Amino acid sequence: MARWGLLALGVGLALGFGLGSLGLLPVADVDIRWTVPALSVDEGYRSGSGAPRRTPPR
Repeated sequence: MARWGLLALGVGLALGFGLGSLGLLPVADVDIRWTVPALSVDEGYRSGSGAPRRTPPR
């Protein structure tokens, strides 16, 4: 399963960079910049760190 995900990611990046270098897809680097931080592990920890803060301070 992970192999297919990596393959799809590689193909997507190759297409994005290929079209971007040809000037056909100028938003390729913007898309990559927005999708990579969303997939990073750090984002998951940061979004999950809000749970303890929901308890009212005393």
